[in-house]
Amino acid sequence: MGVVLSKSESILDQCLLTVPEGVLDRLLNRLTPAEPREDLDFPCLEWTGSTTANGGHGMIHAGSRIVIVHRLMWALCNRQEIPDGLLVLHGCDNPRCCEPTHLRLGTHGDNVADRVQRGRSARGIRNGRSKLTPDNVRDIRRRHREPVGKLAREFGVDPRAIRAILRREIWKTVQ
Repeated sequence: MGVVLSKSESILDQCLLTVPEGVLDRLLNRLTPAEPREDLDFPCLEWTGSTTANGGHGMIHAGSRIVIVHRLMWALCNRQEIPDGLLVLHGCDNPRCCEPTHLRLGTHGDNVADRVQRGRSARGIRNGRSKLTPDNVRDIRRRHREPVGKLAREFGVDPRAIRAILRREIWKTVQ
C-alpha cells in the first residue's frame, strides 16, 4: 500500500515515531505525489526540500544531524534501523522518491548492478576520465595487427587497455 499524505491517515500508524520533535511533520509537509507511471503500482512520493549536491537525494535536519530522507522513511516505515553495510535503494530510479513501496535494502553491489542495468553507468565516452573516443576505438580495432605498445603510446593509454579493446572486454558497444 502506498503512503497516504494526509497526516491523519495511515503513515503515522505505519511509522515508528522515534524521531526528534517536529521532524515527522516537516517530512510529511515536504512530500508530494509525482505523476503516475505505468511501470509502478504507486506513484513516486517526491521530496521537495533540500537535496544532496551529488545525487539529488532529499535531506532533512533531525535534531543536530542531517539525515537522508529516503533512508529515514525506510527506517520509519519498517520500524527498524538500517543494518550496517546496507543501503536503501530506489526501485523507481528516482533519488527524490520516498514512497516506501519503492524502497528496498541492498548492498553496494546491488546498487551498482541497478545502475548498470538501467544504463546509468559512466562507461565509454560518458566516463569523464576516458582518454578515448568511439572513433579512436574503431581505429584501434582496424589496426589490430599493429604492435599493442605502439598503439598504446599513440593513443596515450596503457597497453592493457588496448588489449581489452581488441578482445572487446571494454567499449563493447562500439562496432
